[in-house]
Amino acid sequence: MCSTYSKIVKRSYNTRRVQENNKCWISNLLKIGRHRDLNETDLYTTLDDQKSSTLGDKLEKIWRSELANANSMNRKPKLLRALLRMFGAKLMLYGLMFCITEIIFNMSQPILIGELLAYFNPNHSEDTDIKYAYLCSSGLVFSIFMTIILFYYTYEEIMNETMKARVACSSLIYRKTLCLSHKSFGETAVGQVMNLISNDVNRFDYAIHHIHYLWIGPLQIIIGIYFLWQEIGVSSLIGTATFLF
Repeated sequence: MCSTYSKIVKRSYNTRRVQENNKCWISNLLKIGRHRDLNETDLYTTLDDQKSSTLGDKLEKIWRSELANANSMNRKPKLLRALLRMFGAKLMLYGLMFCITEIIFNMSQPILIGELLAYFNPNHSEDTDIKYAYLCSSGLVFSIFMTIILFYYTYEEIMNETMKARVACSSLIYRKTLCLSHKSFGETAVGQVMNLISNDVNRFDYAIHHIHYLWIGPLQIIIGIYFLWQEIGVSSLIGTATFLF
């Protein structure tokens, strides 16, 4: 049994990534759960890039570099700078993918629907080519398909990065508690440490995902106002002002 389990947990990294993306790994757990209760041996091993030791070591190294830079520049060190150095590049990439999904594919859908409905309008011009209607319908299907694929893939990857940030911070908190002196540990309540690990670090799961809409939202408003202006003119500004204020 141990040898069989070893073969299961020693699967390649790429295979694990494929199963993680398409969620087929959960089918085995569901099959086992139908016959008996699950236990620890049924769980898969943690991916190397998601282990607390790996993430903690990396964030600690970056944090020590941030401490050195802060001392040399006579400023206060910030954990946010260390987190941005560790996760900022990927989060910016996924934010760009979110922007493409929301602005190009998502906002193009009502425009394509409008063009498609205009073709079926009894008063439409006879010069309208049926190929244009087929093109609009094909573009609508494609945009919906790409919105679904890109949105959920990007959402999954962002949640993966937020989980890594949460684990890395929890690892640093745990390491810090092990280094506290008896006097410092006596002045620090156990509930405070537990609150940091169980509550505060969970804010990463909500903040990082929704923070991209702070800059995507204004872009959508500007583009939406432009198209409304093209359709109904100055009246669009009244409706937009009512919506915003």
